[in-house]
Amino acid sequence: MPEIPTAEVIAQRIPHSWFDAIGRIIPGAFLLGGVFDAGYSSPLVSQFSGYLLRYSLFGPAVGLLVFATAAWITGFLLATLSYLVDCVSGCLWPFRWKDIPEPMQKVMKSQFTPRLSEREHQQILRARDCLLHLLWTRPEGLQIAMLASKRDAEALVSRSVAVAAVLLVFLNKYLSGRWRGWPVFVVTAMLGLWSYSYYRRRSLETPLDAIALLKPGAP
Repeated sequence: MPEIPTAEVIAQRIPHSWFDAIGRIIPGAFLLGGVFDAGYSSPLVSQFSGYLLRYSLFGPAVGLLVFATAAWITGFLLATLSYLVDCVSGCLWPFRWKDIPEPMQKVMKSQFTPRLSEREHQQILRARDCLLHLLWTRPEGLQIAMLASKRDAEALVSRSVAVAAVLLVFLNKYLSGRWRGWPVFVVTAMLGLWSYSYYRRRSLETPLDAIALLKPGAP
């Protein structure tokens, strides 16, 4: 039997940069760009920008680093808000065991123990997480595990961009005094939600693609 990697080794295999670069920085940059485009300004931002341009040889690089950091923080907050979208979709369009083929159900159910009063949707998500953890421990499952991690990041960025677009509809009204650019933001929000629905399903299906690599009840 192959040796099971430690938690530290598994953690090193997981590409957390996907969640930072795709899932947080991109939505945060989108929201910040929309806010500045709406006419937001403050003395602190103006003074800092003037300092970078006047006194720093690496002003653009430092400014980009500061903006990326601000985008990450903003994206982190957006991700927290976007979990409301995940909760609503789980209530309105939950995953069902009947939608999963029987052989795949056996493998998934062999990896976890159901809890009392746990909803069917929650059982499937927890079984998917246990199956994904199993993939991270096996060399033959690493590529599929990485792809599943990418799908998770893409689902996160989709719903975060949708939330950012909705916020920009009202922030533009507040900052500019008129409903400026709202059709673009509404369309962006709709596309974000449509994209999220696709990657949400794919994030579940991707680990199931590895069923052939596993044996029911394997440790």
